[in-house]
Amino acid sequence: MEIRLKVPPLSWRKGLEPLIFDLLGSRVKGRIYSCLITEAATSREIVNRTHLYPSTVREALAEMFRERLVLREPLDSASRGRKPYVYKALPLGELIRHRLRYLERQLNRFARGKHAR
Repeated sequence: MEIRLKVPPLSWRKGLEPLIFDLLGSRVKGRIYSCLITEAATSREIVNRTHLYPSTVREALAEMFRERLVLREPLDSASRGRKPYVYKALPLGELIRHRLRYLERQLNRFARGKHAR
């Protein structure tokens, strides 16, 4: 199964955001993903674009990176100290595939009777 989706124009992305919120299970993650879908950005740039609190963005980005929903790489800069990361959204088709695999694992776990903890 191959899912190919082009990045929609801005007007479409606004309509797509509620679907992304549902897909990711979080409005914060959805806003961050929507911000990154067209252009990579640092956490500071994401804060400026989404108007979320810096700590909220940092925590969500760390979680999204652990969940493999975003990619990151160090920003090349001549400044001293810790280099900021540039974040990029997983392509939309990959995000859908990722979430389908997650859902499939959860359903299989439930079917095997491992739902009761």
